[in-house]
Amino acid sequence: MRSKRPSPHPSVLFRCVSQVALLALLAGCGEEEPVPELPLRAVRHVTVTPEPGRRIRSFSGVSRAAQQASLSFKVAGTISVLDAAVGGSVRKGQIIAGLDPSGFRLQLQQAEAELLRAEAERRNAAVNYERVKGLYENRSASRTDLDAARAASESTNALVSAAARAVELARLNLSYTSLGVGQDCSVVDVVADVGENVGAGQPVVEVNCGEHLEIAITVPETLIAHFSPGLTGEIAFDALPGRTFPGVVSEVGVAADGTAFPVTVRMEGTGEVRSGLAARVDFAFDRGESTTILPAVSVAEDERGRFVFTLVDGGEAGVGVIRRKPVEVGELTSRGLEVISGVAPGDRVVTAGISVIRDGMKVRVD
Repeated sequence: MRSKRPSPHPSVLFRCVSQVALLALLAGCGEEEPVPELPLRAVRHVTVTPEPGRRIRSFSGVSRAAQQASLSFKVAGTISVLDAAVGGSVRKGQIIAGLDPSGFRLQLQQAEAELLRAEAERRNAAVNYERVKGLYENRSASRTDLDAARAASESTNALVSAAARAVELARLNLSYTSLGVGQDCSVVDVVADVGENVGAGQPVVEVNCGEHLEIAITVPETLIAHFSPGLTGEIAFDALPGRTFPGVVSEVGVAADGTAFPVTVRMEGTGEVRSGLAARVDFAFDRGESTTILPAVSVAEDERGRFVFTLVDGGEAGVGVIRRKPVEVGELTSRGLEVISGVAPGDRVVTAGISVIRDGMKVRVD
């Protein structure tokens, strides 16, 4: 008959369990789990390529006709004819508006009648002067009579001259009742109507004439020395994307309006371009040295100054290492930011993701 073993005390049992658990924990801590690697951040870049030493300057302006005219009558009257419509064309010598000529015809007839009367008086005065002159030579008229006859004859000559000028003026006023153009034009606006009474010089029709357009721009005083008649440029319009037109400077202002000078750029041929379009005129100026243009977003700035991030070989395909380079920048142009120093030809400059990268960081190169 077997004797029963005494059961262990509870405290002893607890110590045994604790020792087993501790051994298991220590065994688990001895095996390190691998930490997964984070994927490399992708960046974009451009390769620095020096450009010829030419600087592009852009100026904003508005297109306008080389010749703009506001047509009006030289005399007052009532419009009886108006042959013009906005957007239409008028040919050289075409009559586009006319005043009621009846009153002007009456004035011409009256002036012609006055001329006839003056000529009749001149003839009578001339005959009387010759008669008195003969009497004076025969001692049948006094010197006073002779002087009076001669004065009357000379006075009638002056009256005839004045009457002739009045006839000429009346004919001119009659011709002024017709409004025409001296060259081919396009109608911009019609500001009067048939039956309307207009005064002398009051606009009736506004036209643009000529085969050329002009772009009016303003140039800062720091650049005006580069401008002279004959300088060529390139014109672009927001209304015609992707299209450019040649232009040449035709006028350069000699007096500044504030801190800028007016400059006129002539555009050869109009085509589909109209007056009043917003335009950009680009001029290229020779600097005599090469220049580097980078996207403006590639240049950052902090308390240490302006800098760019460049890429160097990371030792494996598609991987690069970020390197910070301080740079000196020039002016912001229409094509990007001018970089004067800090980068060299062939450098790969990061253009996207700048805010989340740092010097020495490995990245994936797209």
